[in-house]
Amino acid sequence: SGLMLVLRQAQWQWYVLAQLILVVNLLIITTRWRFNLSLLNLRYPFGELFLIDNAGALAGAATPGRMGDLARLIYFRQKKFVMVRVGLSILVERFLDLISLVWLSAIFIFIFPLPAELRKLLLYLILGIHCFVLIFVWFAWRFRGKDWVMAQSLRLVPSSLTARFSGHA
Repeated sequence: SGLMLVLRQAQWQWYVLAQLILVVNLLIITTRWRFNLSLLNLRYPFGELFLIDNAGALAGAATPGRMGDLARLIYFRQKKFVMVRVGLSILVERFLDLISLVWLSAIFIFIFPLPAELRKLLLYLILGIHCFVLIFVWFAWRFRGKDWVMAQSLRLVPSSLTARFSGHA
């Protein structure tokens, strides 16, 4: 049959390599999330976070709007304060993802053919935004403290949302 022919002709070494890269990526993502949670004084076993993170990735791939981060939060809904702090760690992760994209964009500006003036303008814009955000966060953390940054972050989360996911809605 056609399926058997395709399976015989497949280059399985690329499939195995892709699976290994996927596993390493998932381990790195879980390690980063565990580190972010430890900054918020939340300690969870690596295996538990790995399962939660992978369940979130599956939910993100299977739902419209990529709701995987919300699925990760649902696990913590029984503990309101913990859930909010976990939500903040997820926001920090998304912020770090954004910074990574900004840096990758800056690198790729030099790879793709663009007029020199446009390339220069985009590079300054990307680096300027990146530096502004990093300096703002550093000053807030340094001069106001972690508790102030946490309090301001909590003000951004509507109480109706935290109540809904903590089981009090």
